[in-house]
Amino acid sequence: MYYTGTAIPKDVNKAFKLFQEASRDTNNTKAITYLGVCHLHGIGTLINEKLAFQCFYSAAEKEYPLAQLYLARLYRYGIGTKIDFKLTVEWLMKAADSHSLAQVELADLYRTGQCNVPKDPELAFQLYSIAASDGVTIAQYNLGQYYFKGKIVKRNDTMAFLWFEKAANDHFAEAQAKLGYMYEYGLGCDVDLNAARFYYQSAANQGVASAQNNLGFLYRYGKGVDVDFPKSFQLFSQAAKKGDVLAQNHLGQCYENGVGCDVNLEIAVYWYHLASEKGLSAAQNNLALCNELGKGMVANELEAIRLYTLAANQGNVSAAFNLAEYFETKRKDLNLARVWYSRAAELGDLESKTKLDQM
Repeated sequence: MYYTGTAIPKDVNKAFKLFQEASRDTNNTKAITYLGVCHLHGIGTLINEKLAFQCFYSAAEKEYPLAQLYLARLYRYGIGTKIDFKLTVEWLMKAADSHSLAQVELADLYRTGQCNVPKDPELAFQLYSIAASDGVTIAQYNLGQYYFKGKIVKRNDTMAFLWFEKAANDHFAEAQAKLGYMYEYGLGCDVDLNAARFYYQSAANQGVASAQNNLGFLYRYGKGVDVDFPKSFQLFSQAAKKGDVLAQNHLGQCYENGVGCDVNLEIAVYWYHLASEKGLSAAQNNLALCNELGKGMVANELEAIRLYTLAANQGNVSAAFNLAEYFETKRKDLNLARVWYSRAAELGDLESKTKLDQM
């Protein structure tokens, strides 16, 4: 109770002394493990990684799952001992027999292939499923991602919504951002823009860039809220500075068109360039237009063609149309114009179909 402050005032010094006393019983693996935690993090004592390792090893040898989990972490990162990925996996597997957090960490290894573990997405999914059913928030979120992306299992928005909701209701910020997206577009649920805004706002307050971008989009276009250009600009700025590629493109559009800020074409180009370098087709198209028209830069038609082509080859209909129009009006190359109008028409652009009929 002194350790957590439950029922009595928190006192880590007293907690440490009690763990010390209790750990004299070599069979009290819980006390030994928490003594190791104190040594590891400097709780009620100075940090001593070697003593922490000794405590965890002692309790792990006696089959205490939490100690086995901590021991695996020490071997993985070389804390109080040398890095040893083989022992990392061995102890994680032992802990995962009964400890849900160990199941998650082992699943992470099978998913990513870290610690020299052969990738096994199916086994990772199984371990996340077990831990999610035990209420582990990060496992619930990861399981939602599997169902949302349709990897390993068939895409199932209803199941994705269910697991995102469980994790979101446990205040997991990334899950709140995903749940907001589900509500915005009616994926696995009815469209509910108020709920979307609520969850986006909650996640945005915790610094989740995607939520800041998506909330900015709601305010930019008045989806479920009154249009608020300054607020959308602020949110796009926050997310863009954290590297969110969609927000970087949106922020470029704000600066290009003076949405919530003064027009500044040079800054618009800067943000378009960042997002374009990450492969976002919308940003590539926007930057291509700037290159073609000399907006915020010296005109560079060859670079415009390159960027239009990159975006169009990703299925960006606007880029395909712009490239066709460029070849028709500026290069007077009707053959290439037909190629790209045809591509845009295949992508569903009605104006391109009309252009082809007229040619």
